[in-house]
Amino acid sequence: VWTDPGPPSRLRAAVVPPSIIPGVGAPGIVADTDGSGAIAPGKPADFVAVGLDAVRFSLSEQHGQVVLLNIWATWCLPCRTEIPHLVALHKEWGSRGLRVIGVSVDEAGKDEEVRRFVEAQGIPYTIVRDTHDQASRQFGLTMLPGTLLFDGEGSLVWRRDGVIEAHDSELEEAIARALNPSGNL
Repeated sequence: VWTDPGPPSRLRAAVVPPSIIPGVGAPGIVADTDGSGAIAPGKPADFVAVGLDAVRFSLSEQHGQVVLLNIWATWCLPCRTEIPHLVALHKEWGSRGLRVIGVSVDEAGKDEEVRRFVEAQGIPYTIVRDTHDQASRQFGLTMLPGTLLFDGEGSLVWRRDGVIEAHDSELEEAIARALNPSGNL
């Protein structure tokens, strides 16, 4: 069950087979896991999607870059609350090498709605579309939003299932370590 934003807003519900619920035998995991269906820390992963700009994005092609992958939807109120924090992270860390990628899991046919939302929110980072929500299954997310940090080698180094808060010290420390793995300033 979820709320579609309005006006007017409305409640929606869907019945889904257990096989597509993260961590309950979902197909499509492309990396080693810790047994929960979630990608295990320190393991490389790949994820491919197409951006709102029609440019293909592949996580495995980002080697050398630190990537913060945020899985979200326009209808997800917690996702909406964290967008200003993601924008702030992009502005603060982008010039130091962090690449923020938003993965919209809004259903097919909602590209214009997502585009309008991105523009209205002033989102400056790359947005890609995942209309079948492969990312949640692939990364074993238990809820939206979900945020994963990958180091320059493409390995998962940090994750959060749920909302990130402003000035999240755990996340900012993980970003700093990923951007400077040798610890030299």
